[in-house]
Amino acid sequence: MPNCYKKLEKIANVPAILNPQLTGNKVTDNLKLKSQAEFLKEYPDKKVPVDPVEWLTTPGGKVIQRWNRSRESTTLAEFQNDFCTVFHAADGWTWFGGSKCPVAYEILDGDKMEGECQALARAFRTLATCGNGMGLTFSTNDVANPVTYKGRNEKGFISNHPADGILNLPPNVFPPGDRMPDHSTKLSPLYCWGNHKVVPYGNKFYDPSYWTTYDHLEDMAVYHIVFDENPGAKDVMLKIATSTGGSMFLIEFSDKRSMYLRPKLAKPPLYMGPYAEEDKAKAALAQVVKQVI
Repeated sequence: MPNCYKKLEKIANVPAILNPQLTGNKVTDNLKLKSQAEFLKEYPDKKVPVDPVEWLTTPGGKVIQRWNRSRESTTLAEFQNDFCTVFHAADGWTWFGGSKCPVAYEILDGDKMEGECQALARAFRTLATCGNGMGLTFSTNDVANPVTYKGRNEKGFISNHPADGILNLPPNVFPPGDRMPDHSTKLSPLYCWGNHKVVPYGNKFYDPSYWTTYDHLEDMAVYHIVFDENPGAKDVMLKIATSTGGSMFLIEFSDKRSMYLRPKLAKPPLYMGPYAEEDKAKAALAQVVKQVI
């Protein structure tokens, strides 16, 4: 496998090959590396940190080449588009819950191409700041480490989510019903998160998992989990709130029921709702509990 960004991790603090911090259009001028020859020109003393041919095959190298060919300005939003074009491709990143979080350099080299949102956010931030002709030279003081959002009440939240999924992650909320759904029931375009990681820069938050940007962390939530009606139970009803504070309800299935409905689910549980009326949610939950699987 390529060994480019791993090498960079080891040598990034060596002054002889470290690009100076640049701002404005100087970033673009420094990164117009349209060919192997131009890459080599960045290192006239022959102290090239990596094999440029090998670098061009890495996910990180592909992102930077996209940037170099098309950019005249230096906004992080434009860079996120190039990053996501590569990592959201069919052969790009796969969201997978519960796996060991790969480090940024493993992702940028393409050694590890699955994990949760934290890993992808770290890779995005690393590529935006690593310099050395292999990444952009935004300051690490400006593009901060990923931050975690857990919803307004620190108990989780529900976001809009593409019905067909994103990064091979399908939605995990069934539409409200009066009993447990079956294997053929389509999921709603919603995802219930315990937490989600994004990258702060300026007054915005960059989300390479959803390929979007937020003005405020709360902007990613359409509902906020308020509290669990029966903590520790296997099948429970959750009280949730709309973005404006209205009360609604959500059924959370046990891991056993979730895996029964979606055997290949990356990370249980599944949910059903939201319900505007508490009585309807309780009645549906009662029917769910009665069903033996």
